[in-house]
Amino acid sequence: MISMGEQALMEGKGRSLKEISEINPKLAKRLVEKAGKFINTYWSHLSSHDLIQVYRNIKSMAQKEERRRLLEYVVPRVILEGHRLYDAGLKVKMNESRPYRPGEEWDHEATLESMFSSGISGPHHLYYELIRAQRKGRTKRAFMVIADKSSSLTDWIHFVAVGTGMVAYAAQWDFISVMIFDKEVEFLKHFHEAKDLGRVIEQVIDMDSGGATDLYKPLEATIKEFALIPLITKKRAILVSDCIPTMGRDPLAMASQLESLNIFFFPHHAGTGRGGLIEEFEKLPNVHIFPINRFDDFTHGIYEVFTQ
Repeated sequence: MISMGEQALMEGKGRSLKEISEINPKLAKRLVEKAGKFINTYWSHLSSHDLIQVYRNIKSMAQKEERRRLLEYVVPRVILEGHRLYDAGLKVKMNESRPYRPGEEWDHEATLESMFSSGISGPHHLYYELIRAQRKGRTKRAFMVIADKSSSLTDWIHFVAVGTGMVAYAAQWDFISVMIFDKEVEFLKHFHEAKDLGRVIEQVIDMDSGGATDLYKPLEATIKEFALIPLITKKRAILVSDCIPTMGRDPLAMASQLESLNIFFFPHHAGTGRGGLIEEFEKLPNVHIFPINRFDDFTHGIYEVFTQ
């Protein structure tokens, strides 16, 4: 039986499920259990970020069946959000036409848009500068997502999950590999491994945080993973970390060997200086730093990596 108070909470009256899971995870667990197969009815308004936080707050005390039910609801939401963010910005940028050069194939739709925006309604008044060309086929690319799972990044796990969804969707015709690390490395997906995207994101959401941080090992493993990819492939590494190693060798030598290392850097306190290792990374010509203080910073960084 569901009490009137629980029913009110499940209907969104009072505190949100995310707030309840932070204050009273046992109550949040009970609400999830009571919702059962109707979880979509009660919490469809919650963002994937909030749902991930709820899951991580209650997973240690929830039964396997409840954890599975919540994951089955959360993971598709994360994938859809990744698709939506890609379609909202990255897809447009990657499909932009460019100025025409003699001998190239016209992009008819883009040329018509160019004409209309200039006030020209017919082909008799078309001039050279308005003609747009189709983009030629591009070089195949390989994207390596390297996610720090140390305890200091626990609150940012949803960024990693949604970002992985964005990268995987945008790179569906390219190679993608996903690795998590603390003092050791663990591959969730290798480049040549056929693995369901939902399962990879589920592992990201479900991973346990904590432990020491070694930045040398994941960069070394990244170089070895890229070595399995054809030489003509563009290789882009995406490191999600606060860049504060607590053990291991100096990672700069490994970082300098990568074609392109894009660091999604999480300062511990917004507005503070970078300092330390991140300043040394920034001196390397192949390294691009993206400070992350809010989710828009993360999506913008992914757009930039894909349009390099």
